[in-house]
Formats: sequence, structure tokens, C-alpha cells
Amino acid sequence: MAITDPGAMYKSAVQLLKGTQPPQRELFLAMRIPRAFIFGEKSLPDPDVEHLSKVGIRTLIVPKAGHAMMDDNPDGFAAALIEAFGLN
Repeated sequence: MAITDPGAMYKSAVQLLKGTQPPQRELFLAMRIPRAFIFGEKSLPDPDVEHLSKVGIRTLIVPKAGHAMMDDNPDGFAAALIEAFGLN
């Protein structure tokens, strides 16, 4: 984040607070395509893992990673993306 444009960070934060209509969660759950959601192991437990699995959304876990999966475990995150897209 040290090299990120402050204006871009501000706009991103404002949009996160405002949210979308309908909410992103509803849009994601309503999709009629194969979906996957990736969690970092250090972010668990998270009730969404079980909920997403119950509604047919594949959940993948990046080991040794928290919310910043790409920084914490880039290889594990890449492997999860490959699996999510069915490229393995």
C-alpha cells in the first residue's frame, strides 16, 4: 500500500462504505454460474465458509494466509486461483 495513490485509496474506501445496490453479496449468491470463494486460513473460523458450501459455492482455503492472501502466501493463492478456475 505504500506505493498506492492516496486518491485511489480514498475512493476505494468511500465505495466500500457506500456499498452497492443490490449488495455485492446478493449479486454473488444470485449468479447462476460455477462460483468459488477463497479464504485465508488465518481468517478462520468464518461462518461464511459453511454457509457458502451449503448453497453450492465452492470454498477454498489458502494455507498460512490471512486476509492479505497474495502477500502472505502468493504460491498458495495462485494454487487456489488455478483450482477455482479448474485449470489444474
